[in-house]
Parts: sequence; C-alpha cells; structure tokens
Amino acid sequence: MKRFWTLKQKLLLFSIALLSIPFISVGFLKQLEDILVDNLTDNLSSFASAIAFTVSSSGQLNSSDLYSHQSKKSTQPLSTESLSTESLPKESLSTAHSSAKASEQDNSKTPYFYVSSTDQGLTIDGFIDDWLPLDGFSRQFEQKGTEFRANVASDEHYLFINIQVDDPDIVYREVVDHFSLNDQIIVSLQNSSQQSVSLTFSPVGAGRIQPFINSRSGLNVWISEAVWQESANGYQLEVKLPLLSDWQGISVDVHNVNSKTNQTERLSSTNSGFNPLIWPNKALEKTLEGLALGDGKRVWLLNAKGQVQARKGSLSTNVDLVGVNPIIHFLFAPPVSDFIDPRLRAIELTLPEVKQALNGKVGSTLESVPGAETAIALVAYPIMDKDSVVGVVVVEQTVAAIQMIQRRAMNIYVNTSLMILLVVIVTLIILASRLTRRIMRLSQQTTESVDVHGRVVSTIKADPSNDELGALSQNFSTMSRRLKEYNEYMEKLSARLTHELRTPIAVVRSSIDNILMQLEHQDMTDKQQARTTIINAQQGVDRLSQMIARMQEASRLEQSILSATSRELDLVTFVENYLKACASLYPDNELLLSVTGQPKSITSSEELMAQLLDKLLSNARDFSISKTAITVELNFQNRRLQLSVCNLGEPLPQGDPEQLFSSMVSNRREKHRSSEQSHLGLGLYIVRLIAEYHNGNYFARNLEGNQGVMIGIDVPL
Repeated sequence: MKRFWTLKQKLLLFSIALLSIPFISVGFLKQLEDILVDNLTDNLSSFASAIAFTVSSSGQLNSSDLYSHQSKKSTQPLSTESLSTESLPKESLSTAHSSAKASEQDNSKTPYFYVSSTDQGLTIDGFIDDWLPLDGFSRQFEQKGTEFRANVASDEHYLFINIQVDDPDIVYREVVDHFSLNDQIIVSLQNSSQQSVSLTFSPVGAGRIQPFINSRSGLNVWISEAVWQESANGYQLEVKLPLLSDWQGISVDVHNVNSKTNQTERLSSTNSGFNPLIWPNKALEKTLEGLALGDGKRVWLLNAKGQVQARKGSLSTNVDLVGVNPIIHFLFAPPVSDFIDPRLRAIELTLPEVKQALNGKVGSTLESVPGAETAIALVAYPIMDKDSVVGVVVVEQTVAAIQMIQRRAMNIYVNTSLMILLVVIVTLIILASRLTRRIMRLSQQTTESVDVHGRVVSTIKADPSNDELGALSQNFSTMSRRLKEYNEYMEKLSARLTHELRTPIAVVRSSIDNILMQLEHQDMTDKQQARTTIINAQQGVDRLSQMIARMQEASRLEQSILSATSRELDLVTFVENYLKACASLYPDNELLLSVTGQPKSITSSEELMAQLLDKLLSNARDFSISKTAITVELNFQNRRLQLSVCNLGEPLPQGDPEQLFSSMVSNRREKHRSSEQSHLGLGLYIVRLIAEYHNGNYFARNLEGNQGVMIGIDVPL
C-alpha cells in the first residue's frame, strides 16, 4: 500500500519550520549588532567632521578664545598686582602680600574653575540643594587633613560662588573687633583688564553676611546676597554678585582658627596669582543648540587646551529592561541598568584621542565601561583655523543604546513571532481538523447519495463556506441535485407521456376505427360525419406533434441559455414594448407594469428575457380569474432586480414551492387543462434556468390573503 503524507503531518512540518525562524534570526541579529557597532564610529566621525567644519567656518573658536565668556577677551597673565590691601584685617594683609609674591612663580599648573551655566539662577540660602546638580564641576582643595570645596556658576546676570569648608571648630568674629582671630574666607576676583577686588567674609554668626570689599583699582563691585551657614561637617558660604565685569580669575583663601591654640591655618586654591575661570562659550553653545542629538549621544567642544567650551546631550544612564522577554536575556547579555557616566561633569578632557586630535589627527576609540555590558564609542576631531588646531570636537555615544534598540527590536520580533506562531499553529490544527471533518462528511454524503444500483436517492447538502472545499461541496450538491432531477425526469417521463399521449392516441384510434367501420358498411354517405372523424384524428396527431415540439423547445432553450450573448438592456423599455406586442394574446386579462425604485440597465439577452416573460405570463393567464389584471412588477433595490408576475386566482398548492420549478412537474387541475394543449411542466423549469443563468434566485409565493400568486426571479444588477 502506497504511503502518503496526511494533512496533519504536513501542517505539523510546516509549524516546525515556522518555529525555527526566530532562532535563525537570533544569529542574524548578533551579526547585525557587530556591524552596527563597527559602523557607529564611522558615523560619529562624519558627524564630528560636520560640526568641526561649521565651527571653523563661523570663526567662533580661535587661538585667543580660551577663557572668555563673551566674544573675545584678553588672555594676559593673571596677577595680583592690583589687589588692594587697604581696609583688610591683619590676616588678610599678610595673605595679600604672600599672594603677590607667589604670582611671580610659574602658574602653568594652577587649577582652574569651570563656570557652569544655570538657566533659572540659584537660591542664596546657605544650603547646597541647588548646587547638587552642579557638584561635578566643583574643585576640592586639601592641606594637612583640612579641606574645602569651591564651585562657581552663573546665569545671564549674576555670578554665584559656593564654598564648603570642613571645620568642626568654628570661631566667629567679635562684633566690635574687626581684627580678632576668627574663621574667615577671602574671595579675590580679577577681570581681563587686570583689575582685581577682594571680598573678606568674617562672620559674627550664621546667617546673611556683608564682606569687607577692597578694590584699590577703583573697580565698582557690590554683593547682591551672601549667606554663611553651618553644616554637619563645618560651614559653607554662598555668594551672589552681579556680572558687572568680565571676571577671568578667582582665588579662594580659607583661614581656619584653632580655638584652643589660637593658631591660624591658611588653605588657598592657588599657590600664586589667580585660578583661571573657564567660561562656557555662549556662541558655541548656541551653535550646539541647533543640533538634533538622539538618545545616548553627546557632543563636546574643547579649546586648544582641551578645556570644555560647550557641550550638549547626555549618555543614556538608565537602561530600561522592563517588558523584555526573558528569552532575550538568555540569548544576549543585558547591559547593566546602573550604568554610570564617567564624564558626567568633566570640565577638561585629557583622553589620548583628544591629544591626538590636538596634534591634527582624528582619534577614535571604543571605551569599555567597567562593570557594565556596554561601551562608549568616542571620536575626537580637530577644529582647524588655517593650518593650526584651535579646538577639538568630541562626539561620543553609548553602545547601550544600540544594544537596547537591538533588544527591543528582537523583543518585539520574538514576542510577535511567538504569538503569531502560537496562533498559526492552533489555527492550523483547528483548520486541519475542520477540513478533515468536512472532507469526511462530503465523502460520506457522496457515498450515501447513490444506492447500490446506481440510482441517485438523495442530494448532497451544500457547504455554505466560501472556500475551495465549500465550492467543491456546492458543485457536488448541484451535480447531485441535477442527477436526481434527471433520474426523476426519466422516471416520470413514461408516466407523463402515458398520461398525455393516451387521449390523442385514443382519439386517433377511435377515429380510424370509425372510418374503417364506415368503409366496411360503406356508410360514407354522410360527408359531415366523415369530416368530423378526420378532424378529430388530425387534432390528436396535432397534440402529439405539439408535445414533441415542446420537448424539443425545452431542450433547445436549455442549450441556448448556455450560449446566449448578453448585453446592456434597458429592462423597463423592453418590458413595456413586450407587453404592448403580446396584449392581443391575452384578451381576457389586462396587462399592467409596475416599476419600483430607480430603474437601471441589466446585462442579459433579449431572447432570454422574452422567454422568461412568456412563461410567467402564460402561467399567470392559465391560473388567473377571467377579466382580472396581470401585473408585471420590476423592483430595483440595493443593486438587485426582482422581476415578478402577479395574478389573482387560486393560491399555490400545499408543499414545497421550489418543486414547481422542477422539470416535468405540473400541478394543474383538470379545469385548468386545455384539450388542445398538453402541459409537460416545463414552463417554470425554464424560468428557473434563466434565473440561474443570471446568478439569481427564483421564487413563488401567495399574495396577501391568498387571493393570488406571485412568481418571479431575483437577480443582481
């Protein structure tokens, strides 16, 4: 016995093949990640090149633009020559002289302060809450176990200074003694014109404080606000002063007095001179504001010393792993969610790639982040002014963004694929079972429709499904119905012919017998009697000929329906003309036309429509009450046409009305039968054939109150 694949086996193999697709895609996505990481550096390099070209063309960064917060400022060496010593406490005087001497030394390694920008200003209240986001820009100084931190910020109108000192032993100044030994902070500022001023904060207690201002150069300076506040480890000072000058340098001296020994310990932010103030370049920041940076990308603009002039963007520090399928974590190692940005508050970049860019060459690297399953791609591109390097563009982007894009895409793909596969597999199993049941049911009905003698004993019930198997079932149903009707036709043919032929044959036989008897007795003198006998014989022969002609007509019409040529037909006009033409054939009835809805043309054949009207009108005439109207109704509605003929008379006989449309079926009573015509039950059968030709339906129903009958067809337009 030949083996074959069942539908279930084929569907199972197909499901396994679908299930393997996501796992094959995993390998592809791993390769895709490597390609994306390799191409990321090239994309960053192109992006940095475009920024460098824009900055170089605009002339916003040049060799003299190192410490300016406006357009161009002088960069002469910062000194303390103009620092006044008048009106200062003792300790301040000594500090001023020592600072002046230290300014003569080399200050190339003097730490600088980066002036961070704040859009909404800072609240001067002695607390560090507003300074926490800027904490990364602070400078820390330590000497002999004592330390202090200083931070500088600004908005468009004010300069803010925050100094935090670790000192558990705070010594305040006596109210009346300006020269007592006490803790104090001296903040000195210098502008680009070498003018300087010193602010000595010597408090008598916590709270708002006014400094001693010393400005020998005549520089007009005042303090907007200043607050001295104690903290858990010591104290801190917040200062706010207007930006009346372009400050280029600052120095912070902390004087810490030991209350037990009355000795003063001095801590300074610089050994000599001033600490340079690095202001963000507003023009460069405005240039960067126009950049559309994606998540996880950051751009730095550095001057020729590697100091930050402007920046924009941030690296993604929070990797969102919520909702990711555990299968993805199994296939790919997830990035660590607590990824820490190593350069979050950097004010100077000293990376080897930056130094390479300062030498005129493009530097790039893929920097691994310790403790995280990710890396940072970084490109340093030199900014050229003629033949010299005036700055560096640094573009960096975390690979975690690419990894998460890949994982989210893979997560969506895997989840969607698994869901689709599950739905497809379940659907295919259900479909296979349903198809199997339908096929088995169709096979069983086909077997039961024919008996052992080859007779069609029942029809196959059509499957209403709109698919190939449903179409096959409907075709089988139509075929079985036609075969059954044909069998019934053949079975009824002999009885029908016997019934219809018996009368004309008897007439012909009796007429011939009478003629023979008259010939034998030579009783042919009565010519009228002979004439009547011959006429009766002729009528019988005519009825036989008519029966044969009607059977030939039905066969010919069925063939003509299959080969009919259709065209656009104005049905209302056609019916009107037809009723006028055949009105003389219905002298006992009045033919009427009723049209409902918007008339539309129909694709049909004039010959078929004429045959349809002929059969319907003939049937209505035979069953109508004399001297009553026969109405042809045309109902156009919802792109369908209902053509029907109504007559007043007896209702339909009991039973299935569709039986009236079968071949060789006639339910005429004797009073409706004509002695001159035979009725083989082919009229409504032809109506049915014409309705099926137009892909429509046929119907027969009683009128309201069973006062008459309506017979017609319902076809699409």
